[in-house]
Amino acid sequence: MTQRARPPGVHDADRQPLVSVCINNYNYGRFLGSAIDSVLEQDYSFVELVVVDDGSTDDSLLVLRAYEGRGRFISKQNGGQISAVNAGFAASTGEIVIFLDSDDTLEPNAASRVVRDWTDGLSKVQYRLAVVDRHGTTIGTFPHCDTALPEGDVVPELLGRGAYATPTTSGNAYSRAVLEQIMPIPDSFGAPDGYLNACAPFFGNVHSVDEVLGMYRQHGMNMHHGSALDVTLVRRRIAHELDRERAIRATATAHGYEVEDDLLLRLPEHVLYLLLSIRLEPEPHPIETDRRSALLRAGACAVMVHSPGLGPAKKGTWITVLSLVAFAPRPLAQRAAEWLVSPRPRPRWARSLARGIDRATHRRPRPPAPAGDRIRVLLLLSGLPLGGAERNVVSLLPWLSGAGVDATLCTLHAPEGTILDQEVEELGIERADLAGTRLLDLRALGRLVRRLRSGDVDVLHTEDKYSHMLGAVAARFAHVPVVMTRHVMREDTPTLSDWIKARLDARALRGADRVIAVSDAARTMAIESIGVAPSRIVTVYNGLGGQQHPDDRSAESRRDAGWPPDARIVTMVAALRDGKGHEVLIDAVPMVRDAVPSLLVLIVGCGERESELRRMAAPLREHVQFLGERRDIAAILAATDVVVLPSWTEALPTVLLEAAVAGLPVVATNVGGTPEIVVDGVTGHLVAPGDADALAARLITLLQDPEECRAMGCRARERVESRFALQRQAAETVQVYRQLLASKRGQR
Repeated sequence: MTQRARPPGVHDADRQPLVSVCINNYNYGRFLGSAIDSVLEQDYSFVELVVVDDGSTDDSLLVLRAYEGRGRFISKQNGGQISAVNAGFAASTGEIVIFLDSDDTLEPNAASRVVRDWTDGLSKVQYRLAVVDRHGTTIGTFPHCDTALPEGDVVPELLGRGAYATPTTSGNAYSRAVLEQIMPIPDSFGAPDGYLNACAPFFGNVHSVDEVLGMYRQHGMNMHHGSALDVTLVRRRIAHELDRERAIRATATAHGYEVEDDLLLRLPEHVLYLLLSIRLEPEPHPIETDRRSALLRAGACAVMVHSPGLGPAKKGTWITVLSLVAFAPRPLAQRAAEWLVSPRPRPRWARSLARGIDRATHRRPRPPAPAGDRIRVLLLLSGLPLGGAERNVVSLLPWLSGAGVDATLCTLHAPEGTILDQEVEELGIERADLAGTRLLDLRALGRLVRRLRSGDVDVLHTEDKYSHMLGAVAARFAHVPVVMTRHVMREDTPTLSDWIKARLDARALRGADRVIAVSDAARTMAIESIGVAPSRIVTVYNGLGGQQHPDDRSAESRRDAGWPPDARIVTMVAALRDGKGHEVLIDAVPMVRDAVPSLLVLIVGCGERESELRRMAAPLREHVQFLGERRDIAAILAATDVVVLPSWTEALPTVLLEAAVAGLPVVATNVGGTPEIVVDGVTGHLVAPGDADALAARLITLLQDPEECRAMGCRARERVESRFALQRQAAETVQVYRQLLASKRGQR
């Protein structure tokens, strides 16, 4: 599992960085094995395991002996957590470093997910942690699932309110280049996360992965164990915040920033702990000049002015609790604070009040997570045309079943006997059709609501704009959580009707419990253009699985199809509709034909522009063939030399994944999520949309150099098989379902 790092440098698509996971341990032998196993079970190949035992007196060393030879193990005299973290970093060699507490664990895809998003200029990548109690029962997430995670430069937020939303130590992956500028951590600091998370952002941007990639265990021996807020815990929290402020001031000053004197008083949580400290045990309070009335005024200002993420109800709750802690009798003050900050379930009266508020605002509670291991999901599509999104959904269904999902495919209206309908039948997938005749079909809506209310559906998952709109209404009536997948960058709106549908789709997406974007570009577009909350949308790449990629593309497949054996074949697979750029390819064909006389262009697909495009290509009929809607895409690609996709917009085009698995280079436009598949000059070429001259030039370059074609195709296959697998897509999709259901269960 351990591999040596190559020399540190700029991460690119051809070289995978080494990820060092440094585990620090002191007397956590009962948890240590789980932490080590979670590192050894990573699905990313380049992971280095470093374990530092800080003079444990329990059975930790016996646990380590069981893993001898599988990592770098260091045993030292007890010097505290800071010295253990410093020792682990000194022994590591990775370009990306994760400090994992020995009572925490990582998800199997943690390292690969971090590497997938890693770019130049980052100081760290952070992610959510599932919070479990000492028995392993999930009780929430950290940060909470409703807390929006930051992106980019967080220094203004640090200097403005002294904090930003960030997990504890185990939820961060740091740049080694940044750590070398801020480590070793001074011994005067009490905990590593306050120091590291305060200093790192001054050296680079922060990227947040809005997914659970690890587990944080709460128990009676750590700072966030959630038991009664006794004075010892409160003082530890205050000391932790003061350490963080000290780190912010020192680093900010070194970078030429000025820091406000009341920085920490802009955090409601810190004011709460200061008030608690005074109420529980006035002597010795850490700050002699603190007074309850002054702290209450500061807390009110922190809530109303410096906490823009809090809604009116939460602001009112915070001010009420701060007032109680400041002046109510001590037992009530302590209970009010525990009620606000403890992860434990709320008392019965509070749950009853919440249900009353839900009813008053028409936000009824969702059903709890399923009792068993399997999740019952209704996947809703408007139909089953042979499009990329529909093909991906059908291919994904068997993998979802293997990942713990009982899925039913439901369509608004899909005639029987289509190519995908036959595939669904062959796969033995449960199938239902609502027999809708139009978008606002109340009978179809009623059928969907009744199905969702039957008790057989835990999650509704919609896959296109029509299913989004109908599914949003039905899920609201049936009180079932809904996940929506965004397969496109933006909707075309040439008519008023299309504009209205796009607005309704956007409204549905904003109201979804979770949104899956098929590329980072699609996620960014949904956040910026539609207004989807960043905390509710996650990127899950579409995947491929089980495709064949024969080495001989020119013999048997060409002979069976009747294509000349010496032809240089360029294939475009896309629906014949606006936005796909067929007209750009047709304009480029004469230029390519003049340089490559044996050119043959295959256009696969059907749609409303077929007649128009056939007329455009009529003078080129000897070099352009329209094949219509085909099921044998793999056989066509087996006969192809280069795949082309000159679209004006794409979220994550499935055909480019299929081309890569077939070992083919591509020439595509640099739009949307396409650059997340195609590395320009490495696995294919990217050109500007609408540029027929550039498209022709790149096609000519590849068609005249068969060796480079094959080399690019091999690199494309390696890249896609490692990053875009159906098994990974299924696992990440199921993770979205489970996190959603867990959060809904926590709201009851």
